[in-house]
Order: sequence, then structure tokens, then C-alpha cells
Amino acid sequence: MSQFEYVSVIVAVVAGLAIVHLLRGIARFFDARGKWTPYWVHLLWTWNVFYSLIVFWWFTWVFRDLTGWNLFAFLFILLFALVRYLQCVVLFPTETGSTDFRQIYFENRKPFFTFEIIALWLALADVVLKDRLGVADYGAVLLPQAIVSVFATAMLLIARHSTNRRFHAVYAVFAALVILMGGAGGSSLEP
Repeated sequence: MSQFEYVSVIVAVVAGLAIVHLLRGIARFFDARGKWTPYWVHLLWTWNVFYSLIVFWWFTWVFRDLTGWNLFAFLFILLFALVRYLQCVVLFPTETGSTDFRQIYFENRKPFFTFEIIALWLALADVVLKDRLGVADYGAVLLPQAIVSVFATAMLLIARHSTNRRFHAVYAVFAALVILMGGAGGSSLEP
């Protein structure tokens, strides 16, 4: 077993648990039709987190040729999966007094967007780490990625504190489009 295989097992397990938690949450809407009231903004953020987990898993492949793994590199990669898992728990809490996901979304917006800010800066640090370790050449996108991260952090802080439904709707759509386009780094199907 290579170092990459050894390290990637636990990362894949945590990312997989996050995806399972999202799928289990979505299944609630089918399981108890009429009992749970979905909210499209909440579902769009569910998609955003799901997609980012898939992209994260896909792009960890670039570490396959890295030799000399250390605890810091491992914990760094694991941290992103852990933050996304916790975000999934916030999106779909197991114990909730409400069945209206609009209410759940707005009640949980502060921890959700706090985790989103952490994930955003971990993603930027990931680009820097991959560039510094020589597993990917991201030098050209570091500055644009940093600029996008600063702008996105400002928007996420507003989302964290705002209860304005219109703002949350527009921002969720905007974030989904940015995520689908691959952020400042562009999107490539090649890891």
C-alpha cells in the first residue's frame, strides 16, 4: 500500500460520510412526504456542498505521486473533509424541532456560513500547498483565487448575519454558478 493510499482511505471515509449525511437528509423529503417542507435555497446549498465534496475527492488524486507524507499534510487534507462533514450536519440536523427547512436554514445559517468560510480558505491554502509541493502548477491562479476568496468571504459574512430571503436566494444561485465554473482556478476534468 502506498502512502497516498494509506492517507486517502480516512479522507475518503469522512468525505463519504458527509455525502451519505446529505443523501440521508434529502431522503427525508421522500420518506415522509408532506411532513418535511423543503426550501429551494437550502437545497441549492446542499447541491453546492455535495458538488464541492465530489470535486475535493476528485482533485485529491493529484497527491498520488507525492512522497514523504507528513502529519501536517495529512491533517490538512483531512481538515477539509471534516469541515464539509460538519457543514452537512448543519444542513440536515438529526434532531430538529422543525420540519420546515426554510426555518432550519435560517436558524443554522451562522454555523453553516462559518464552515463555508473555513472551507473557502482551506481551498485556497490547498491550491498553495499543491503548488508548493509541486504536485500541480497553480502559480497563475493564486492571485485571482485569493481575490475571489476575499470577495467571497465578505459575501459569506453578510450571508452569515443576514436574514434577508432575497439576498440568500441571489447569493445561493451566484455561489452555485461560481462553484460550477470552478471558481477562479477554472475547472478541468483532469485532476
